[in-house]
Amino acid sequence: MDKYELFDSAFEEMLKSNLTELPPDDIVKNVTPFKKSLNRVFTGLAFSALTLNLWALNYILPFIGSVFSILGLRTLRKENKWFFGCYVITCIRAVRIFALLIVNSTIYSSSLNGIAIALTIFDMLLMLLFLLLLRKAIGTLQQKAGILSDTKRITTLILWYVLLCVLAFIEYTGFILGWGMIIGYIFIIRSLYKLSKETEDTGYAIESAPVRISDRALSVILTLTIAVCCLGGNLLFGRYEMKWEIKSDTEHAQVQQIKEHLISLGFPAHILEDMTAEEIKECEGATEIFTDVDEHPINKGRKVTKTYSYSSGNTYHHTSTVYDVRELRITGVAVKLPTERESWRLIHHFEWTVNPGFYGTESIQLWTQNERSEGWMDKAEATGRVLYSKDGVSYTAPYFSLGKEIYTYNSVFFGKKSANDTIATFSLPNKAERQRGYVTYEIKELSDGYIVDSWINYTHQQTPFQFPVRTAAETRMSNNLNESGAFRTIQDALQFSTHNGKAEGF
Repeated sequence: MDKYELFDSAFEEMLKSNLTELPPDDIVKNVTPFKKSLNRVFTGLAFSALTLNLWALNYILPFIGSVFSILGLRTLRKENKWFFGCYVITCIRAVRIFALLIVNSTIYSSSLNGIAIALTIFDMLLMLLFLLLLRKAIGTLQQKAGILSDTKRITTLILWYVLLCVLAFIEYTGFILGWGMIIGYIFIIRSLYKLSKETEDTGYAIESAPVRISDRALSVILTLTIAVCCLGGNLLFGRYEMKWEIKSDTEHAQVQQIKEHLISLGFPAHILEDMTAEEIKECEGATEIFTDVDEHPINKGRKVTKTYSYSSGNTYHHTSTVYDVRELRITGVAVKLPTERESWRLIHHFEWTVNPGFYGTESIQLWTQNERSEGWMDKAEATGRVLYSKDGVSYTAPYFSLGKEIYTYNSVFFGKKSANDTIATFSLPNKAERQRGYVTYEIKELSDGYIVDSWINYTHQQTPFQFPVRTAAETRMSNNLNESGAFRTIQDALQFSTHNGKAEGF
């Protein structure tokens, strides 16, 4: 026997005992739970309409709203067929919301953008149908309760929602109308709460549908299930599937002489060991090597304050950040090739000297020489790979993806801009040593007098959990350095001048 049956029995016993006083309010409230159930539906509507893009509330609030709506409508679903229709639609919309939460806990959410847009349109149509059915449900209920049918407030909500859909379709971003919509929605929901009270005051008792699981238990089960699924999605599908294999010891057998020549010119030997034989062959006959090495911190460092005293008696305090450890070493190497028109092969190599923790995805964005000045042209697409060592054995894998990406991003001063950059995506194992990799491409001179200016933007994931899950590449392509968030981008440049017949850094 559920709690509603218990309260019904108590109510009947009090009537039989010919009590002259009214039964307690808590018993009446549970015998005819109309107001509580309908208010839950309205609360669900209030939460579902809120789309605050802050702290993942645009995902959390619709989830809360769907739970409230399910709790309310599962009690009302037997009152009339319109409430039952509302219940079915709410369950369908809840499945979409729950699935969206789980998908957004993986790195594959962006690959479903096309489907997500279609589902959003479908959900908007479902919501409109839900409001139409709700109007019929409340109107029918009012007639059964013996009061004049009044669905103007629901009609107002329907018109408000249609206007909201139109504004979303045209991507309206205005301030005045936006706030007007929010204030109007608050008044509409407030009037709906009054409507439920007015109907309850008639004393009409609804036909409450039996439930096997209590409201609290159902809420806990739904919340825990979604939380566990999201955690599993983050842990199991928060990384790229890399194709690691043992690096062959005989890989460079046919390019040994080229390697020795490059090393004699100053090419770092450990970087040559990481490159493929084909890439080393591209450097055959090199006439000059230019290198630039920088070490970058990922940690926040420590604050050091120095006090300076002047003869006047005044003192000055200067606080600076000191980094005892710099985890990421980025080396730029330029190889001058024996061509009639000046050409260089540029290599951007990175190596983690200290393991900062690799939790998900990493990315590299190249601002190639072709994009930095009109004096040089990229001759071919970039190549490269990633490597790591473990127990004295080196492993290598191609990037998960490497190539040109056309995308748009929001510029601080110039609004939306488009870009076409070389992007490399990958994941690195956490339990390993010397996690490293590189990208390389060739440039050809078009005009005299231009410096070489090639940039690498390395984006590292620095936290194990995030929601919604975004990849390092997606974060970087949004033009976000995000030093305090889930990702951090380190920028490094290979820059030198060739005006005097020899590469000179600056």
